[in-house]
Amino acid sequence: MRHLAAYSFRSPLSLADALDSLNSAGPWRWIERENDSWGDYISTGVLAKPHFGVVKIIQEESAYIILVHLRVENEDGAATQKHFDAVHRILDDAVFPNIKASEIEETDFRER
Repeated sequence: MRHLAAYSFRSPLSLADALDSLNSAGPWRWIERENDSWGDYISTGVLAKPHFGVVKIIQEESAYIILVHLRVENEDGAATQKHFDAVHRILDDAVFPNIKASEIEETDFRER
């Protein structure tokens, strides 16, 4: 089962400062990445194999975008929902506060 979500938000931190703050706070380990579509961004793996989960933070012109892509293999709906809820709890309780995120809104941004 797949779960895709995207949120826009504002933060007074630079991407480099957000990376430092997130890695200092945990629980996930973030790395710097780069591609032709977004330029510099940061990402982290959030689910253990055989599942797949990645969260990316991209800097757009007027805001940041956080992308959540989760795929849970061979589990029923209730077990799958527990994985999704746990990732979103960490976003709400650790990620957004540690990067001083404000004006958090769901968006229709999708990976290019």
